[in-house]
Order: sequence, then C-alpha cells, then structure tokens
Amino acid sequence: MQTKNIISVAAAVASFAGAAFAGTPVKVVAPAPVPPVPTVSPWSGDLYAGYASNYTCRGIVASHALVGGDNVIPAGVNLNYKLNDANSIVGAASYTSLTSGHELLGEKDISFHNETNFNLGWKN
Repeated sequence: MQTKNIISVAAAVASFAGAAFAGTPVKVVAPAPVPPVPTVSPWSGDLYAGYASNYTCRGIVASHALVGGDNVIPAGVNLNYKLNDANSIVGAASYTSLTSGHELLGEKDISFHNETNFNLGWKN
C-alpha cells in the first residue's frame, strides 16, 4: 500500500510540475545574420583621350600655330590587376595621332604620323 501511495504522490507532483511549466514563455533567440563580406574587384584602371597642340614625337615637332592645322590626339587605357597586397600585373595601350598641315616655303605640306604603344609589366 505504501508503494501505491508513493506512486500516486509522485504522479500528482509530476502533473503539478507539468502544469506549472505549461504557461512559462520560452524566449527563442535566432542567430544574427552575418553581413556579407564586401567584394573588391582586383581590376582597376583608367581611360584617357585628349587634344594637344604641342608635341614632340620621333623628331617631329608639332608646335606650330593651330591655324596651320597641327594637332595631336592621344588616347589610351591603363589596366591594373591586383594579385595581392604587394604585387600587381599592369598593362597599357596608347595611340597617338599627329596631323601636321603647315606651309613650308609657300608649299602646303600635310603629313600624318601615328604611334601605338603596348606595355605589360609587373608592379611590386
């Protein structure tokens, strides 16, 4: 009989304990989202184009008056690919067009001169 009483008391305590925790709110903590790592492109560079009235190229001096029609048009691109914090691969391409249209001793002289350069290297 005593075992039967111990079992009924234990069942009553367990039911009261279950009822006591039934209304207890449980706080659920969700993990904070991890912000994305900003991606940085390893490529950089610049593009240029312009006009000049004074230029020396391969022995040709285009420094005459603009009235004579001398002009220089340079254009190019410079690129840089960053391998790591200390090293980069660099490359460049440029094009220069020189038009010279001045008069020399009364004779009209028009000439075109073009120059193209390509460079590839490593920068540390």
